[in-house]
Amino acid sequence: MRGAPPVQMACGRDARWHAAECGVAALAAACLGYGLSRQLNLTPGLTLTAAAALALAAAVAWWRWVDRRPRSMLVWDGTAWSLDGKPGDVELMADLGRWMLLRFSDHEGARPWWLPMDLRRFGAAAHLCRAVIHAHAGALSPAHAGEMPRSPHG
Repeated sequence: MRGAPPVQMACGRDARWHAAECGVAALAAACLGYGLSRQLNLTPGLTLTAAAALALAAAVAWWRWVDRRPRSMLVWDGTAWSLDGKPGDVELMADLGRWMLLRFSDHEGARPWWLPMDLRRFGAAAHLCRAVIHAHAGALSPAHAGEMPRSPHG
């Protein structure tokens, strides 16, 4: 049996994913603004204004922050994954046909990176990446080959 061929692709920036992130940030800020306004016994008009202003500010701030994040290069070399040169593991979190959400965890234990992928934008490389992910789902990376898989029941 042959291994999956090498593949690399720039990923991590997706307008729909970022819009959803902005929506969550705006909703959280609106709830905070509403709660604070109610604690201060503001009129309903001021409460709505405060909630809307905080929601708008949070959405704009999040979008500007997200827009500054660089693209990441996800690479499968035929045996292991790396993101921007750091070795790690890739997990498929959602596969919705034309869109996938991956989670990359490096071997140094840093926080995981969430990588949204619109497969229509990446063409053949995205479909090859999907094939590699599905082919190696549940397999341990070479760095963790000596470890026993954890049972979800402890």
